[in-house]
Amino acid sequence: MDIVTGSLKHERSWTFWPAPAPTFTPSPLEIRLRKIGVPWTPRWKSVSSGYFNFFGGMLGRGCGSAPPISDLLRDEVTFAADATDDEVRAFVHVMEFGTEAQQKDAVNEAWEKYSR
Repeated sequence: MDIVTGSLKHERSWTFWPAPAPTFTPSPLEIRLRKIGVPWTPRWKSVSSGYFNFFGGMLGRGCGSAPPISDLLRDEVTFAADATDDEVRAFVHVMEFGTEAQQKDAVNEAWEKYSR
């Protein structure tokens, strides 16, 4: 998951042959950023993984904590659609360069203002 926008990247890796290209699912925030021309640098964080044997059997699982942005990915939050361009720019700046505490505060503020 991109901790700046909440977009998702799915990657597969294989031991004995080349992995397919990753697939991407852009978040509503990423779509909005592209629409208004705001640049950002994705910061990918692994939130879950699975390990499989040659025959496809599950060998193990791993998971990490979800980044603060994940709270804005729920359907009842309309931040990406309803925030002003300036609010979106300020939010993304915090998500890209702020501390985790600042990111949580920004997400909480957006949640309070834009959840239904």
